[in-house]
Amino acid sequence: MALKDLNAAIGLNPKSNLAFYFRAEVYEGLDRKDDAIADYRQALVIDPKDSDSKDALKRLGVTP
Repeated sequence: MALKDLNAAIGLNPKSNLAFYFRAEVYEGLDRKDDAIADYRQALVIDPKDSDSKDALKRLGVTP
C-alpha cells in the first residue's frame, strides 16, 4: 500500500525529493536494492543537500 501511495505522490509532484526518498526506503525494505539506489539518487538530483539520501547510498555501498 505504501508503494502505491508513494507512486501516486511522485506522479503528482515529481520534484518531491521526500517522495523519492521514502519510496527508496520502501524498496530497500522489499530488498529491491537497484530501485532503492535509483530513487535515492533521484532524491539527490532534486535536492543535492539531502543528507539522508547520501547516507542511505553509503549504507548500500554506493558513492553518492
